[in-house]
Parts: sequence; structure tokens; C-alpha cells
Amino acid sequence: MWDLIAERHPQILLIDELDKMNAADTAALLTMMEGGRLVRAKKGRELDLHNPLWVIAASNRMDILSPELRSRSPYAG
Repeated sequence: MWDLIAERHPQILLIDELDKMNAADTAALLTMMEGGRLVRAKKGRELDLHNPLWVIAASNRMDILSPELRSRSPYAG
């Protein structure tokens, strides 16, 4: 996910099956949604997003998503 965002600078990020996302991508997504930064700790790289990025995600299992991810969704119920 980091490479895709760093290279293409999308304005909309569509994620299907959010509940199956690996822990590293989930952590990156939370950081990006909180502060507009996407950090790749392994390589010591950091990307500051200057353009707004809308995240649209779908999940079949909202109950297993972290509270942090659920709190960022107006439809999480």
C-alpha cells in the first residue's frame, strides 16, 4: 500500500475486505488517517501527504476491526 500511495498520490483509496488487511498495512492506514503521514518503519521512509486522501473501505466483519478503525467510520455502527 505504501508504494502505491507514494508513487501515484491517489485522492481516493478503495479497500475491500478491510478485516483481512495485514497488521503493517492497518497500522500505516491508521497513521495516514490520523495525521496525513504514511510511515514505513522498515526502511526508515516517511511520506507526508499534502493532498486530501479519502479512504473508502468495505468489511464483512466489522466486529473484528480494531476500535481505532471503527471509530473512523461514520457507518461502523
